[in-house]
Amino acid sequence: MNKQSEATHEQVLVKVTAWVDKGIAPLVDALNRHDFIFTVDSCQGDPDDPQRPAYVWFRAYNEAETILLAGALASTLRDHHTWPEEAFELVLEWDCEGNPGLIQLRCHPRSVAKLADKIKLMTLGKPAFRAWAQRVLEEGMDEGTIPGQDVQGGEPADD
Repeated sequence: MNKQSEATHEQVLVKVTAWVDKGIAPLVDALNRHDFIFTVDSCQGDPDDPQRPAYVWFRAYNEAETILLAGALASTLRDHHTWPEEAFELVLEWDCEGNPGLIQLRCHPRSVAKLADKIKLMTLGKPAFRAWAQRVLEEGMDEGTIPGQDVQGGEPADD
């Protein structure tokens, strides 16, 4: 039940443990490591059928952060795309019923682990991303670096 349909009780967001397809689990886990991202649906796809990619649906806490998150992910993953099977698509979706926007990340099933490793290294849940997002919301987009673009290697984010 979503927040709009439950008028008598205040709801809060809680991350939960859920069963997911084994082949998509690394990507679901990588996204959920970041404190303001939560996943809502996923599928591991079929490596032998290009019409059935792996995917994860997710969002941030609010619509503005969801849009900024999509931009940061697209920029970082695109800049660190190093081999053909790392191709990915990010899709933003809204509906006319007032539900929060969602992002779908889809990719070839064999690229799940590499994309997951890159997302683990991003600084999306860190205060720097939150400060940047707030500045963009207040002042508009600038030519500055999107937090998370500095993925070079190192330790995964601990959010």
